[in-house]
Order: sequence, then C-alpha cells, then structure tokens
Amino acid sequence: MTDRIFRHTLRGNTVLMGLKDGTVIQTRAAQLPLTGLELKERGIASVSRHSWVNRARGVAEYICHERGVVSSDDVHIVMGDEPPNPNCYGAIFAGQRFAPTGERVRSTRPEAHGREIRIWRLA
Repeated sequence: MTDRIFRHTLRGNTVLMGLKDGTVIQTRAAQLPLTGLELKERGIASVSRHSWVNRARGVAEYICHERGVVSSDDVHIVMGDEPPNPNCYGAIFAGQRFAPTGERVRSTRPEAHGREIRIWRLA
C-alpha cells in the first residue's frame, strides 16, 4: 500500500509516483489532456489542405486586393456554401499569407452568436 501518490513534471513529461516509506515504488508517464489552444491548432491543421479552405483563401486574397482587409464573414458571404468543418474558418487565415490588423468586429452570422472576429490584411 502506498503512503501517497504525487505528480511530477520533468521536461514537459508528467510522471506519477507512488511512495511507501519514502521509497519510490512505481512510476509511469501520464498523458495530460490537451489544452484548448492545442485542440484549436490540431483542428485547424486537420483541415488546412482541404479544397474548401484553398478556395476560401483565394476569395480572402481577392477581397484584400479589392478592399485592403477581410473578415471570415466576408469570405462566408462570397463562398455561399458551408465549410465541411467549422475549423475551416480558422484554417483560412492560418500561416503567413495573412496578418491580423488588430481590429475586431462582431460576426453577423447567426451561428457565430455575435462573437468577435478578427480583421485580416495580406502580410
């Protein structure tokens, strides 16, 4: 029977240790749940090469050439069809083609529930 179990992190790896009379009796690596940011990055990466995303990037570039800036709402209006996955909107602006202007507006799409979205420009 162990006196206690504790968690120790070393170089980003978490190890659970059981102690009995001050002696380590077992260790094992523990898989920590992903953070929200890690889940977001994985979701965007999973759709970044989808044909819908490639078409949407072209639309976003065109809008930037015409108006100087673009938002995901602008792309949504021109694309018309829904993306195959909601992560596609994040994937449009991922990478180095676009840079945020620092400006944000409220989305007008009902499914976005009025959340703030970034305004982008070509990098």
